[in-house]
Amino acid sequence: MNLRPALLAAMPILTVAGLLALSPAVAQPLPAPARNCAQARDPARCAAMPQARESCRPLRGEARRQCIEDRLPPPDCRRAPDPERCQMRQQAREACKGKVGPERRQCLRQHLPPVRLKGRAAKT
Repeated sequence: MNLRPALLAAMPILTVAGLLALSPAVAQPLPAPARNCAQARDPARCAAMPQARESCRPLRGEARRQCIEDRLPPPDCRRAPDPERCQMRQQAREACKGKVGPERRQCLRQHLPPVRLKGRAAKT
């Protein structure tokens, strides 16, 4: 049995169906799953995150990250794994607010102590 004529006849239909499936009207992005912020380490930041992301949607890269950070409440350092480090990071963020890109990274390096990994001696 020769299937070639049947495949040739079905080709235009399969092509149109494939194009429709790929069109923006049909292929909508899936919504993000709902998060249970009551169980999050920082419920206030968790609850504020969707609105911050939505308001910063047009931005990209460093500008978007800064936009989201500006719209979130400060982290709750009491529940952080290392509350002292969390507090130092918060103070550094405040000191470097408004700076972007390499200037911001340099500012953060100046305001934060070097990261020490467990089980490793500090570099001197």
